[in-house]
Amino acid sequence: MKLKNSKENPRLRNLIEMFGKSRSKFWNKVGYELAKSRRMWANVNLSKLERYAQKDNKIVVPGKVLGSGRLTKKLRIYAFEYSQSAKKGIAASGGNAEYLGDLFEKKPPCRELQIIK
Repeated sequence: MKLKNSKENPRLRNLIEMFGKSRSKFWNKVGYELAKSRRMWANVNLSKLERYAQKDNKIVVPGKVLGSGRLTKKLRIYAFEYSQSAKKGIAASGGNAEYLGDLFEKKPPCRELQIIK
């Protein structure tokens, strides 16, 4: 995947390139979302995750998870960034907040994953 603008963060640049080399449409879509400018990224609050995610789902957020709202479901969330309050809220609900690149390396079936943006 060709980066439209120069991404200065090497961790982000490597992640986008990894997703772009994947043959999966799912990972190409996640890479496309991350290649956008940060102003266009998905900023997902805990309240949105509470509303749209099912219990015990693996959620992919191509952007940042923010801590506004309350999460009561146990979720495994994969994103590029988390606010401190989001990490606390996810941990309080019994869920996990993990880095998006770690999920890609595990190579789970895409049908088990849900994108929320």
